[in-house]
Amino acid sequence: MVRLTVLAVVCAVVASVVAAPVAAAVDVGTVDGNADAEGDGEADLVTLTIKVRTDNGETVGGADVTVSHSQGTNETRTRANGNTLVDVPRGDDVTIEVDHGDYIRNFPVTVSSVGENEEVVVTMYPRATAQVNVEDESGPVEDAKVTLTKLGRNRVAAEGRTDGNGFWQSDQIEAGTYQVAVVKTGYSRTVTELEVRDLVSTTVTVEETTVQVRVRVVDDHFQSPEPIEGANVAIELGGQTVKQAVTGSNGNTRISVGVNGQYKIRVTKDGYQTVEDEFILGEEGKEFTYRINRERSLSLTAVNNRVLAGESVLVRVKNAYGERVEGATITRNGTEVGSTDAEGELQVSIPDAGTFEISASKDGVTSDGVIVQGQRAATETPTETPTATPTETPTATTTTPENDSVLGLPGFGTVTAALAVLLALAALAVRSRHRS
Repeated sequence: MVRLTVLAVVCAVVASVVAAPVAAAVDVGTVDGNADAEGDGEADLVTLTIKVRTDNGETVGGADVTVSHSQGTNETRTRANGNTLVDVPRGDDVTIEVDHGDYIRNFPVTVSSVGENEEVVVTMYPRATAQVNVEDESGPVEDAKVTLTKLGRNRVAAEGRTDGNGFWQSDQIEAGTYQVAVVKTGYSRTVTELEVRDLVSTTVTVEETTVQVRVRVVDDHFQSPEPIEGANVAIELGGQTVKQAVTGSNGNTRISVGVNGQYKIRVTKDGYQTVEDEFILGEEGKEFTYRINRERSLSLTAVNNRVLAGESVLVRVKNAYGERVEGATITRNGTEVGSTDAEGELQVSIPDAGTFEISASKDGVTSDGVIVQGQRAATETPTETPTATPTETPTATTTTPENDSVLGLPGFGTVTAALAVLLALAALAVRSRHRS
């Protein structure tokens, strides 16, 4: 009798030793990857109990469970009671994903700082699919963005864009009530609610809308920025110009632009720097002020374009605003000859006769060249004195003065001469009377 009792005890001990590892293999997931070694070479693990339930509280058996943590992953499966046990590193943050043919979760479950004897319930929902058709007053709307957000949560469960027929279908998601939001550039954002069970379809109608974008363009080169008239303001979408306008005398313009878009704005004007900017437009108008300056330039003028060799010519340098530029480097035929003074001027010598090109540069900007001609001074050329040729001495002849001139008065006739004498005598007589 004693022998039978001892034999029974031995058999019971052997059975317990053999059965223990089998139970552990079924109930507890093992850690894959490298574990932090303690003194005995094993990680400090705790057992996490995972309970998978439906939204009605029913157990979900046969669900595949994947647990991720700092040391790797655990993969296990729930028993018929919907539970499973997983060993994870103590104090870790773990992520739990569950997959089942009939049920689904939109997002994994996260457990922070797992401790001893911790339990977590993972709620699963029946699988469902949503179909959304988007249209406006003209028909289907392509490339509209559709998002589904389950009520009570702040995370988007599914999103996508409509095809050429204005149609979009979600992947499988949790059954439940969702907020459906539809938006497209040029259309107001439209939101509706949808109860999603199994396969459900809905149609969302959207409306085209524009708002005003106000743009002001000024030149801040001046102490008080001055408005720029005639600046072209272009609005681009997807690399294409969709709207443009020109600023008035006050530097302002307004453009109607479709809502809910990401745009590029480009401001241009001849002689000025180009400004580009990007902005996101919602469903309210926007105002922008852009400050642009004239393109950097230098202009050089010479007081004279012809100078005597050995003398100098005065040159002046101005910027794009017509302001005189101090410290501009002046070159003559490529050789530096000096810098402009506070008045933007410099006397440049012209050493020889010939052609000289003078230019100015400062801060990487160079003016066009100006040509100055150096000329030699004019000199007198002596003329030859002609050799005198002997002439014959004319024979004296007696002639009667032409016009019967008398009294040595050429050109006067006899009568005329007589009258002149009488007038002279009368004048002398008058003078004598006055003296007396």
